[in-house]
Amino acid sequence: MADVNLAQLLEAGVHFGHKAYRWNPKMFPYIYTERNNIHILDLVQTAQLLKRANSYVAKAASEEKTFLFIGTAIAQAQIYLDADTPATGSDLDSSPLVTPFGTITFSGEIVISSDPETTAAGSSGNAFDGIGGSPAEASLNFDFDVCSFQFVYGGNGGNFTIEAQDISSSVINSFTQADTGDGQPAGPIILLANNTRELYWFDTAGGYAILDNIEITPCGPSAPVPTLSPIAIISLILAMGIFGFGVLRRYC
Repeated sequence: MADVNLAQLLEAGVHFGHKAYRWNPKMFPYIYTERNNIHILDLVQTAQLLKRANSYVAKAASEEKTFLFIGTAIAQAQIYLDADTPATGSDLDSSPLVTPFGTITFSGEIVISSDPETTAAGSSGNAFDGIGGSPAEASLNFDFDVCSFQFVYGGNGGNFTIEAQDISSSVINSFTQADTGDGQPAGPIILLANNTRELYWFDTAGGYAILDNIEITPCGPSAPVPTLSPIAIISLILAMGIFGFGVLRRYC
């Protein structure tokens, strides 16, 4: 495997971890800092461990060892958007997001989530917001079929409406809350809508109509198999190597 430097890891976004409230304490030694409620991983350690992992896997492969991949659960593949990292849509206001299922585009703007009720529902960092006034409008568009959504939402007042529409712009399912003022619920909401191609939402009060922590479930039993990028291969090797070192420390 070709050597990978810190600049390549940084460009690929390997340093982005989970949101701070989702972290596993066992990851503490590998966290460099926290920024906008996102843990930033220590890429110096990542690069060092990557070299060790590569050596471990290369040695095992040369000995014709068998690699067994084990999953602990069967889960529906999903896309997660929270506008906090490039992988979760932080650049959607300027460019499409390409996923293993297809491409997502966004009409609206990305703002800092500041609605108290939405924050209480789990929102933090950035969020997807509507533009314009009376109403403030936004939409996510997909070039693949989506079967369900889960999200938290917010607004300054008025009513909040979100519609799942098919390829012909017919409404499949919708959700409306008559009042998004202080003290009103902000989700999470599950919206079931087979073959959705557009998620459109608006707030009649205008100015603020955010969506955050969006879990998108494409139609179909599982994700298509994507073409692995070099960084994806690196991540796979790193995971295999770390697992192997753990086994060696325990039994050797």
